[in-house]
Amino acid sequence: MNPRRSQGEGVLLMYGDSLGVFFADSLKTREFCHTSFKKCDSKYNWVYPITKEQIANGGRTRYDRKDFNQNKVLDAFRKVIHSPDIDNNSAVVFNFGLHYVESTNFSNYQKLIDGLIEIVKEQEYVNGIGTPKTKAHLIWKTTTAINKQKAVLNLHMEQKRFLTYQVRKQTK
Repeated sequence: MNPRRSQGEGVLLMYGDSLGVFFADSLKTREFCHTSFKKCDSKYNWVYPITKEQIANGGRTRYDRKDFNQNKVLDAFRKVIHSPDIDNNSAVVFNFGLHYVESTNFSNYQKLIDGLIEIVKEQEYVNGIGTPKTKAHLIWKTTTAINKQKAVLNLHMEQKRFLTYQVRKQTK
């Protein structure tokens, strides 16, 4: 993004889990959001996108007992980053971490990541010249893994998101 552009252009969009939503909500009240973008927003997803109606119902979705549908996830992401209000002055910070790692096996997660990369690399061709289909600046936000041994009571306690126990080396 060009730091010298006029104020209030483009959209800053957080796309991901609840931590992204919390981050977006904290930015909405800051001067940065109002002076740098015309809109700061978030799109919440667990594994699949969650609608405002589902959020009003406590964020619950109906479990359909079907296998993980990678195409459903990829189509939702593609729709968001190619929406008309996302332009070359926009930034999308996205996260495909913890909920996917918990919800599917490693090979399916690899396929999801490969699919996301293909979406980011998609081109539009005019007169044989390709340009990126995605106009926004994309920022891939990672997340820490959760240590299941520590997460017996509450899987969503942020202070428990560590892959391994921290070990202090004993000196003799």
